Amino acid sequence: MKLIYPNNLDTVGEPLETASGFPAANLLTSHLLEGFKATSTGAPVTLEFQINGPSSALALFGVDADQITVNLYSDAGRTALHHQEVWNGLGINEFGQFKKNVLWTEYAEAPAIWGEAVFLCQSQATVKAGVLCVGPLHSFPNPSWGFDESGVDHSIRKRLKTGATYTKPKTIAYTGQGAVEFFHQTDRAKFEAFRWFRKTIGPEPFACLPLEIIGEAHWVSINGFKAVEGTRSHSTVTLTLEEYL
Repeated sequence: MKLIYPNNLDTVGEPLETASGFPAANLLTSHLLEGFKATSTGAPVTLEFQINGPSSALALFGVDADQITVNLYSDAGRTALHHQEVWNGLGINEFGQFKKNVLWTEYAEAPAIWGEAVFLCQSQATVKAGVLCVGPLHSFPNPSWGFDESGVDHSIRKRLKTGATYTKPKTIAYTGQGAVEFFHQTDRAKFEAFRWFRKTIGPEPFACLPLEIIGEAHWVSINGFKAVEGTRSHSTVTLTLEEYL
């Protein structure tokens, strides 16, 4: 599993296309549903931002766009390109086409970054984004048997007197539970660092990729954490993650 901590995002510029009441400054808050929104437009929407501090990974959550091009520069004039990521917001599976809502990219560590995200959307669609997290990347072992994933459905359902059912769809929040094994011969320092991270982060959210390669990143907080220090070959951490809305 991987996580980004701390979030060194410092400033976010305000695109001219910003919709009233949904400023880019919302990306600096920790609330996924309190995001940035642009007015409906078929033209590209460019969001500029700056990271003051080391970073080696970027995650953008709560996205609604057809395509995003992220350009990261190592100079304030935005001429020395450090990393570029072109993200396609549309995916396809056996049920058909679907929209992705998370962008995750990793790159060589830089002491400071000046970046831009260029959003493309169809003319009838609206560009949206919830949380932007940029900072150092930390890697830990994947959970031993994967992650037990589930979701908390916040939709409203009410039975009416007429016999009909009133439904108002809401967000389904991700939850996950798993156990991470740290072998003493190679991972002892990682185990201690993970325990320190738990004490430091408290209830605050962070960007996490619970399972590498096959998993999707989430904006989560730690809801449950149990560290068992082993006497022989390995120690174990059992944790529960809950999406932070």
